[in-house]
Amino acid sequence: MLNPFIALMLLTVKKLMFLAKLRKSVPKDVGFHLINYKDKKFQEIVTYKNYNVPVISAEENSKVVLDKVSFKIELDREEKVIVVIAFDRRKNPICIVKGRKAKEIYDTLIRENLIGRLDHGAYIGRELQKAETALRIGKRYVQDFELFYNEFWDM
Repeated sequence: MLNPFIALMLLTVKKLMFLAKLRKSVPKDVGFHLINYKDKKFQEIVTYKNYNVPVISAEENSKVVLDKVSFKIELDREEKVIVVIAFDRRKNPICIVKGRKAKEIYDTLIRENLIGRLDHGAYIGRELQKAETALRIGKRYVQDFELFYNEFWDM
């Protein structure tokens, strides 16, 4: 019987070597902690099939309507905070909101009446959650771009 830790290490090495072959390079810049972001088995419980209601297929809205305020989201790694700079329609800064958690920041933006549209609020919530995750795991954050994009996933 193989030691579970050794088995995990071998599985990790196998994944690293696969990525290296795919990239046609040595396995660099891929940490051991990578295995923490994937579960071996999925354990979600699917309940929606039990409901006798219409199922609506989701569609992205192609029409963009600007809100009264726009935001630039960045990370301050020295202070370990997410920074949101709010701008008016003329691109003049209004205020800066800093916090460690996405929820405390978007709660503040709502309380300060800086978010006027529901779709903008959803977008800001999604971006703040990406920023929080990037800050927590040491990943680079760029607003409006995927946090975990890799050409490997497009195969």
